[in-house]
Amino acid sequence: MNRRGMTLVEIVIALGILAMIAALSITMLGSTTQLRDIVVDSDVQLRSARNAMNRIQRELRIAFLTGNRNAVGTYQTVFIGKDNGDQDQVWFSTMSHQRKYFNAPEGDQAEITLWLESGPDKKGDVLLHRESQRIDHEPAKDGHVLPMVERVKRFNLRYLNSRTNEWQEEWDSTGVDTANTLPRAVEVLLEIEIEDSDGYLYKKTYVSTIMLELAPPLTRSLLSGDGTGPKLGGMIP
Repeated sequence: MNRRGMTLVEIVIALGILAMIAALSITMLGSTTQLRDIVVDSDVQLRSARNAMNRIQRELRIAFLTGNRNAVGTYQTVFIGKDNGDQDQVWFSTMSHQRKYFNAPEGDQAEITLWLESGPDKKGDVLLHRESQRIDHEPAKDGHVLPMVERVKRFNLRYLNSRTNEWQEEWDSTGVDTANTLPRAVEVLLEIEIEDSDGYLYKKTYVSTIMLELAPPLTRSLLSGDGTGPKLGGMIP
């Protein structure tokens, strides 16, 4: 029987076909991996934004201020919100702290600070969360800092004044008009940038209005009741 092997030309053609198949496979695999990374990154961003909004709502809802600030040994509590355009900042005292370790010398009170800073690489602006389990006379220092959301385009806050029934861009519990007083509600707007599967960037906006449980009630209109106005609230003796 006459057996003839493959010629050199046939071997070269076969190797060329295998190389083309390998190149196409690598290209398709790379595209699939890149698409998977984009989808995973987008999903992480969306979940981070939802978790951040839920945490901010829980902490703001039970913000508090101490009533007797002149007593000996009394710690200072504040509620201060600064308007910095699309990069607002707020720090306040809350009773939402949760102990992570059994028998840890911690209570439910904590100092919270929320602000934006530029992140590394392509992270954009990052929403940072600082929590200190010890309330002292320096509400913007100490504690643990946690990055909450990346690629933040806007973080805007507004505060509802219970005396004027109007929204304000800033709040200061150490000031004259709102001395040792909480806002009745806080409106939180968080806007992040997301990359879709086609590589296009779009914006996702979250908006929530949080009623503060320990804040004074809104001033009633003279036409809706006795017109006596609200009683001072939102403070713990």
